[in-house]
Amino acid sequence: MAVIDLGKNNPNRQMQRQRQPAAGQPMQMNIDLKNCEDIMCPSCGSEIFIDASKLKYISPLQSPTGKPTVAAVVVGKVCASCNELFNPDVWKRLKELKEEKP
Repeated sequence: MAVIDLGKNNPNRQMQRQRQPAAGQPMQMNIDLKNCEDIMCPSCGSEIFIDASKLKYISPLQSPTGKPTVAAVVVGKVCASCNELFNPDVWKRLKELKEEKP
């Protein structure tokens, strides 16, 4: 929690606490997604992407439960049409090139 001083003009001169998200929690923002640009696959133009994960086997010796388990590590987004792994740097560069053309 952050402490905010209400200043000299406040008759109570009390400190009030402002709630902030817990460590590791994102702040809530109100964004109208209707005004945001859709991202399309640079390879095929599709707008649908799927989470891509690597699966890791955790042996019983490493597992906190003592049992073998599998962990999923998200590595990015994959185009649902062409299975191309989305690279935001490539998308941004292609967008910049399109905007440079008259």
